[in-house]
Amino acid sequence: MSDLLVRLLRLPGAPEAPPGDEGSVLCFRAAPNYLHYLQFKWFIGVLISLFGLVIMILFLVGSLPQDESYATLITSIGTGLFVLFILQSVLRLALVRLDYHNRWYLVTDRSLRVREGIREVKETTFTFANIQNLTVTQGPIQRMLKIADLRVETAGGRSIDGRVTVNLGSHIAFFRGIDKVEEIRKLINDRMAHFRDSGLGDPDDMASQQRASLLPVSSSFTNTLIGRDEIQALRGVLAEARALRKSLEDRGTHRPIT
Repeated sequence: MSDLLVRLLRLPGAPEAPPGDEGSVLCFRAAPNYLHYLQFKWFIGVLISLFGLVIMILFLVGSLPQDESYATLITSIGTGLFVLFILQSVLRLALVRLDYHNRWYLVTDRSLRVREGIREVKETTFTFANIQNLTVTQGPIQRMLKIADLRVETAGGRSIDGRVTVNLGSHIAFFRGIDKVEEIRKLINDRMAHFRDSGLGDPDDMASQQRASLLPVSSSFTNTLIGRDEIQALRGVLAEARALRKSLEDRGTHRPIT
C-alpha cells in the first residue's frame, strides 16, 4: 500500500543539498522512536474513533423500534461503518509511515534544508546568516522515547518552484523526532558562529558596511565632475543673479507715483 500511495501522492525523491560545500553535507533523519511516537498517536486516534462509532451504533439501536426488520438494518449499517473504520485506520497507518520516511534534514557549512509532509510537501532552506534562534521542545512521551524537536527560527526563507512548496510566512522549520538534538544544535551553532566570524554574517551589518563604503566613492565622483573653475563660475552667476534681483527690487520701490 505504501508504494501505491507514493505513486498516487507523487512524492518527490531525496532533496538536493542546500547551498554550501559538497564535502560538508550532513543528512539527518528522524529517529526510529519517532515512528513509534507517530504510531502511538495513531493508536490513540483509533481508540477515540472506535469509541465514537460504538456510541453511534448504540444510539441507532436505542432510537429505532425493536423489530426484526430494523435489527437487520442496524446490523447492515453497523457492519458497513465498521468496515469503513478498519479501511480508514489502515490508510492512516500507511500515511503515518510515509510521513516518517519522507522527512529530510540536510546541513552544509552555509545553510540547512528541511523537507516534510506528504499531502503537501514543504521544503524550507535557511542560511546561517539569517537564523535567529534555536529551541528544543520535548513532551512527556518524547522524553520517554528519548527524542525531541529542534525549532529553527529565521529572518527569511526561500521558495522553490514545482511540486515542492515553501513556508515563507512564519520562517520556522523543525527537525522533528531526532534523538541527537543537542549534537545537532551544537553543530548548527558552531557553523553559525564560523559563518559570521568569516565576515558573511548579519545581513544588516553587511548592508551598513556597503553603504559606508559607497560614501567616499560618491564624493570623489562629484569632485571629478565639478572642478574648481566650474565652482567659481557658478558662484559668479549666483552673484550676478542676486545683483539683478536687488536692482529690480530697488526699481520697484522707487517707482514714481502718478
